[in-house]
Amino acid sequence: MAERRPLCLVAGIIAELPAGDTLPGTCDYLSTNAQAVGSITGSVSLSTGDMGKAHVVAAGASDYTITLPASVTQGNKVAFYVNIPPGGMKDTKQYTVKPATGEYIAGRAVDQGMVLLASNVLILESAGGGAWWIIGQKLDTDWVNAGAMTLTAVTTNPTKGGGTTYDRVYFRRAGHDLLCRYEYRQTTAGTAGSGDYLWAVPIGTIDTGLVTAETGAGSAHTRATAGIGSGKYDAGGTLIEVTASVYNTTRMRFDGANANGANGGFIGSSYASLGSAAVRFHVNTCTPMTDW
Repeated sequence: MAERRPLCLVAGIIAELPAGDTLPGTCDYLSTNAQAVGSITGSVSLSTGDMGKAHVVAAGASDYTITLPASVTQGNKVAFYVNIPPGGMKDTKQYTVKPATGEYIAGRAVDQGMVLLASNVLILESAGGGAWWIIGQKLDTDWVNAGAMTLTAVTTNPTKGGGTTYDRVYFRRAGHDLLCRYEYRQTTAGTAGSGDYLWAVPIGTIDTGLVTAETGAGSAHTRATAGIGSGKYDAGGTLIEVTASVYNTTRMRFDGANANGANGGFIGSSYASLGSAAVRFHVNTCTPMTDW
């Protein structure tokens, strides 16, 4: 029988918390304070009177920031739960809990915030002296369909072809990482554009302090790159093995080699372009994200 994980009352909602999340003594706190719920619907600077509450963060139409009050007395607690929007896990916005200027959340740099997504939970306790401890967190999410992928190029953007059977990118949060699955199929040719193709992450900013961004020419099969994913790419009947690598803080390139090891290069206008009538690919990636 599978091990049952702890249940916790968060703003009146019962949640089973994933294995590995830290919850020392916080369930009792939330159960006691759930009746004193605040509602956060946009960017706000909290006051000391907002401490000691479990706040519902309402999923909104844009990103926003929740700033903690300065110099809160040691032992004071505050909790945040990001509400799941109507229709399920479809929110692609970020809600950043930030310390006051010059203060910090333990384990993070001074002034660095902590991003929450839909269904995430964060529980903080003041350590005094401008520091906050993380005493409870639920940072994983379910898979979200972010819709059609954003595909550009280094020089001139390509255009997607017709007869598109599917064009979508799914994502989920796994702690401090973003997991993505890119799925695409066209049956009539688009235009090739010019230069290597660039695939955008559907949410957030890639932490290039933890993974190296590669912008140079060439191929990961002829020089070392920081691979962050892999998949299959079929252009005009040629099967290509793909390795994904980070290009900058928001975009990735797919480096390919034919299944027999021949040829190779970054997918783009000169290799496996969307100008081919039949193009199909499935690629999975994992990237560390800033403030997650």
